[in-house]
Amino acid sequence: MRGINEEIQYKGLRIHLQIQDLGPREPVIQALLYKSGRLIHSRRVSYAAYLNQPNLALKAQSLLQELHKTIIADIHSGKFDHLLTPGEKQG
Repeated sequence: MRGINEEIQYKGLRIHLQIQDLGPREPVIQALLYKSGRLIHSRRVSYAAYLNQPNLALKAQSLLQELHKTIIADIHSGKFDHLLTPGEKQG
């Protein structure tokens, strides 16, 4: 199982982002976003359509990196601000 674990600073908060490839038995890239140890968002991207292609590992890694960039951009654009308390939104 490959993945990324990263602490992101946003508005003075530490947000933990965990992204993992669940593997060919469950061909999904899963992103989990935590604030204060509590899961606040999850996203899954299937790569089942690529299972029979010779470049499966490269495609899965590419999807993982793409999802990582997307989630980071979503955080910094305020997409998850509705999940913050009023005090946290002030930053």
